[in-house]
Amino acid sequence: MTRTGLFLYDLFKGTSVGKTLKFLHKSQSWTLEDLTAFQNQKLKKLLDESMGNVPFYQERKTLNSEAFEQWPIVDRKMVMEASNTMLSDQINLKKCKSSQIGR
Repeated sequence: MTRTGLFLYDLFKGTSVGKTLKFLHKSQSWTLEDLTAFQNQKLKKLLDESMGNVPFYQERKTLNSEAFEQWPIVDRKMVMEASNTMLSDQINLKKCKSSQIGR
């Protein structure tokens, strides 16, 4: 697809395929250090969001987004026990669909 085609696709669909493709081309030449820095930046952002919006993580006051190796490895049992505290405060449950697996 041409650049114009991507631009039009993004415009009509409300996506950012062109932007993502440009990023992917650029990131292909990253060094290992660049890639690691990018991954750590994204992980820190995710952990900060989790600490700010997810009660399960808010209850664990000792967590630090700079020391992600201290974060718990969450398994199915923990998720089942924690229930709705695993959900972000930003989620509107009335807009969510429910499904069950493995019962």
